[in-house]
Parts: sequence; structure tokens; C-alpha cells
Amino acid sequence: SGAVCVEAEKCLENSCGIDQVCNDSTGKIVCECKENYININNMCLFDCSDILNSQLNSTNDGCDCVEDYVKDESGTCIFDVYQLCNPNPCKSTENCSVEGNNYVCNCKDGYVKDGENCVFDCSDIENSHVNILNNGCDCNTNFHLNDGNCIQNINPCEPNLCTETNKTNCVATGNEAGQYTCSCNDGFQLDVNNNCVEITAYKLRLIAANITSGNNQSYDEGSGIRIFKALKGDVIMIQEFNYSENSTAEIRSFVTNTFGADFSYSRGDGQIPNGIISRYPITQNGYWTDPNVSNRDLDWAIVDIPGSVDLFVVSVHLLTSPSSDQVTAAQVVAKKVSEHRAANPGKYYYVVGGDFNGTSAVSSNGFGKYTGEDIFYVADPDPVCEEGNKNTNAGRSSQYDFVLLDHNLKDFQIPVVYTNPNNETEKKTYANGLVFDTRVYTSTDINKFFTPARLEDSDAGNMQHMAIVKDVLIGQ
Repeated sequence: SGAVCVEAEKCLENSCGIDQVCNDSTGKIVCECKENYININNMCLFDCSDILNSQLNSTNDGCDCVEDYVKDESGTCIFDVYQLCNPNPCKSTENCSVEGNNYVCNCKDGYVKDGENCVFDCSDIENSHVNILNNGCDCNTNFHLNDGNCIQNINPCEPNLCTETNKTNCVATGNEAGQYTCSCNDGFQLDVNNNCVEITAYKLRLIAANITSGNNQSYDEGSGIRIFKALKGDVIMIQEFNYSENSTAEIRSFVTNTFGADFSYSRGDGQIPNGIISRYPITQNGYWTDPNVSNRDLDWAIVDIPGSVDLFVVSVHLLTSPSSDQVTAAQVVAKKVSEHRAANPGKYYYVVGGDFNGTSAVSSNGFGKYTGEDIFYVADPDPVCEEGNKNTNAGRSSQYDFVLLDHNLKDFQIPVVYTNPNNETEKKTYANGLVFDTRVYTSTDINKFFTPARLEDSDAGNMQHMAIVKDVLIGQ
């Protein structure tokens, strides 16, 4: 039989795929990969085999470098040396830079090399050294900071310029000449005429207060300030001790305007620090670390109250939850007080106060005992408000705030009494102490007994808690 002629196939516009060319030279349509494309599993893919460290791009029309590689001017994928500094392999005080194919760590501005480390540069401040955080300079021992310079300390009480009768105790308030106050000798106290007279017995009013309001956990808004003025405390354990920008001058102004120019204070560190404010001189202060919280400490101060026994004050703001953390922090305080009392028998009364954020720490497992030894008195009865409610949060539904006395000081506790200065026969008496809430009084009573507080002060926006007041009679 003879051959059969058939019509040859011809390439049409859509005979092959987008990355293919059509070939009909044999009379049959053959689809082949375009130039620079290769057939892989019946797919035409751009050929990246000649470029090391590359991969096909997402549009199948070229090659991208693999991770950590970049193209040079010739199109070759080379290692991106700048990846050496991302993330930064250097120390927190160093900057990372690339030199050749390696990275180099150099000290940040303000830091200098010291062996293998970069340390804060204190070379411009004589008699200084790098602080423990390596972010600034502290003055050397026996020097203090003054206008950016470390100045040698002097003792402003040598020679003693306190020569008034029975008022020869000199208390240094700083490290420069003139920075001192004169206080009454042991066994004497100031009378209304500012003279030192012999002590028989005197009332000491102790207040714990986390009464900030407004949006900044500070006393700027003013309600807390009026409450402090109304309560007339002698020793105040204050929480969230913030005012304005918290400069030394602003804190001093707050203390002076709220309590009086003769009041001294100590203030801890952190975002919402604790503090102690006192009518009597603070001779020493410090802090212990709360193991559960980082934005405040367990702050303490020694107050030179009249008489031979001084007052050791602790101001705390315990963590909200879990309650076990409150107990842990309370035991830190109990242990430290136990150790201090053992080293100084008979020399101090002890008080702890503040925002405990619950009742768990008010127990023998918390502030009450340490290894079986009595530390603070934690039993009932508690202070209450005018209506008999012992709860202290803003909604008056939970008991968060306390003033706890050691057992010796507890023996001296007396009722808290507020008197109408215009009629001394009119009194408000609270047998076991006061939880102060302006909202439970009439305007008449506020004006009689608690001026300059206002009826609405305890209801201020974001008011934290109610203040706690206890009175003791020393020297009875």
C-alpha cells in the first residue's frame, strides 16, 4: 500500500505554555522550554543552577539570593556581612560594626574600654567611679555629688553649733557646712514655743497611706494632700510617693507644704516608691529587696523620737497576687527586724505599715513571727471608719492597708481622737484606730474635725485606698 499524506501541524499562538516556545519543524508541534529555562518535572523553570546560593524567585523569571546572601554588581550571590550584626552579638554597652567579612564590637558613646569590657566613662569627674549598674558615676567614699562634681564630705556638726538649752543634739542633714539641724537632748521635746522641755509622756500618731489619685499614681491631684493635712500624722508610711516630676526640690516642696518645713523624709526607688515622712529627725534609712516585685522596695528608716528608745519604721507596698508573695515579702521584713532587734536590744520600737494588698501577710506566717519569735502584733481588733467598716480599698469591700506595731509598742496604743479646735469638748474617738473615708462624714463634721479635707476627697478619680491611723502614748 502507498504512504498516506497528512497535513503538517503548525504552531499557533497558544500552542504552548507561557515559559515555552513552539517548534513545528518536524511537522509535529513540540513545546520546548524557553532560553534560560529548564524542564523540571514537566515544568519550565528559570535556570538558577549557575548562580551559587540562589533560588528561583516567586514570579519564575529570575533568581533571588537565599537568606543571608545578597547580589553584588556582577549578579553573584555573596554573603551579606551586615547580617553579622543582626541580631547584635556584642554586649549591651557595645555597638556592632562590620569590617571586611567580620564584625567588630566597639564601645558605645559615653563608654570606654576597660580590659574586655566597656565601662561608663567617669574620667571627667574626679573622685568618682562607675556605679553598680554601669550606667553612671558614683562619688567615692567620703565624697558627694554637687553640680556634677564629687566634693569631699565634711561633718557639719563639727564643731557642734547647737548650744541652746537642752537642744544640743546636732543632726547632719547633708555633707556640707550649714546642713544640720538641732534637736532636743534625750528626755526632752519641743513645746509650742519651740523650747526643749522635759518629756513626761507624748502621743505619737502613726499613719499608713496609699492615697494617690488621678492618672499618674501621684499626689499631684491634691485629694491625698488634703487628707494628710487633716489627719495630722507624726510618722507617715507613704506609698506611691510621687509628686510632679519627682525632683529633689519638688519632693521637698510636697513634704513642706503637706506636713511642715520641720518634717524630714526618706524615699525609696522605683516607679511607685515607698517612703517615710516624720515630724522627728530621720537619722538613717535604707531598703530591703522585695523578691516578688521590681518597681518598689521594702523601705525602712530610723526616727529619732523623743526619749532613749528610737523608732524603726518600715513602709511597704506588697504585690497584689498571688497572696503567697505577700507572705514571702512579709517574712523578709520579719527576718530583718528580728536580726536588727537582736543586734540592738532595747534600743528601738518597730512599726510596719502600708498597702499589703490583702490580709495574708497579717499572720504568724507573715509579719507576726519569724522562726517562732514574735515580731509584730497581728491579732484583732482592727481600725474602723466612722461607720464601723474595717475595709480600706476605694470600694470599701477589701482590707488592704495596715499599721502593725511590735508587741512593746502595742502596749502603748491609745484611742485615736480628733477634736474640734473651736470647741474642745467635741471629739471623734476611735478605740482601735481609724480608717479615714471622707465620704462617711457630713460636711459639718469634716469642717469641724478634719479640715482642710473635703467630703469628696476619698471619692477622687482613681483614689487608691483609705488611710490608716493609730496613736500610741510614749513614755507613759
